Amino acid sequence: MRPKNRTIKSKLLLSYLSISIITVTLISITLFGFVYFKKTDVTIDLATKLSKIMGTNLAASLSFDDKQSAKAILNSLAVDKTIKAAFIYDKNGKLFSVYLGHTDLNKASQTLRLLHNRAEYNDFDNIIVSSKISLDHETIGKLILLYNTDEIKDTLKHILLILLIISFVVVLIVYKIASTLQKSLTKPIYTLVDTMQDIIKDNNYTKTIQEKSDDEFQTVFDGFNKMLHTIQKDKTALEILANTDPLTGLSNRRHFYEIIEKYSAMSAREKNISSVLMFDIDHFKNVNDTYGHDIGDEILKDFAKTIVNNIRKGDLFARFGGEEFTLFLPHTNLENTLVLAEKLRYAIESLRSVQNIHFTVSIGVSEFFGKIDTTIKEADTALYRAKESGRNRVECHRSE
Repeated sequence: MRPKNRTIKSKLLLSYLSISIITVTLISITLFGFVYFKKTDVTIDLATKLSKIMGTNLAASLSFDDKQSAKAILNSLAVDKTIKAAFIYDKNGKLFSVYLGHTDLNKASQTLRLLHNRAEYNDFDNIIVSSKISLDHETIGKLILLYNTDEIKDTLKHILLILLIISFVVVLIVYKIASTLQKSLTKPIYTLVDTMQDIIKDNNYTKTIQEKSDDEFQTVFDGFNKMLHTIQKDKTALEILANTDPLTGLSNRRHFYEIIEKYSAMSAREKNISSVLMFDIDHFKNVNDTYGHDIGDEILKDFAKTIVNNIRKGDLFARFGGEEFTLFLPHTNLENTLVLAEKLRYAIESLRSVQNIHFTVSIGVSEFFGKIDTTIKEADTALYRAKESGRNRVECHRSE
């Protein structure tokens, strides 16, 4: 199950696409600008040459004040659809003749104001070129040509269309390459993520990464597996420490109740009969007082070992504290429990512990019907009767 927020895969893919789009955009802008300025320079260069040639032809018309001749020369510009207008001024700055192609006089005159006494001017819509008309090295007027930029715009539109197609193809190729790369780069990352999520979900640190990698991720995998092994080892050690009596190695009181609680639900469903035995070593305080606590500890260990050797693997034997122990017998009725209790009592009575010390045990028995606290209390009451009745005996709590 992937996180709901943006994944590493999407971030990598977005990065690849962003870089490719930015790169293609910059290249497109550069090429677009290059073509625009190149075409503009070529148009200005041609316009400048044309105005000089026409200026030579118009010199005589200006000199003889022949407007009809000048008009005829200007009308020859009609073959060039890019020329919007042409103006001839005499040396006094008075308009001598005009040619209007694809515009009217007012618009053309307003556009001419952009020139501001310069030899040339251009923007995205207009190109204006001015040249002197000379005769015998004397300036007698000037010719101004006003061009439209429709041809340049058409060229740029075609280039833009081509660039869009190329950009789409490039982005598509980059996307395919990026998809392949991100799968390769993120596969080991998601191997780690999936393994970690499984561990967190199941609280099971025995899982390891089996996948192999031919790059630095193999070191990460090995370190991760080693870390998991260490965590599981420490976890197991802590569980043993939390659940086990350190002296006898038996389950402790807390672990006993934890297991019984799980068993209780199953026992209630299946209506199983089980039993509980409470043990108390007789006169154990006298043993400690007489021989010391070290000997007392050895007696406790011998006692625990003897009981464990005489019960089933599925039975639960726990130290409740001091010289008190509890035994849970699943699927065992009261009659069979009493038989086992006598057997265990006799085994302890026959035991010779450290320094050949002889000791006995009193046992209380009760049937288990799903409420462990009640059963323990009943077994403990039976144990008290065994103590009061002379010790080294088994007493049973029977339901009325």
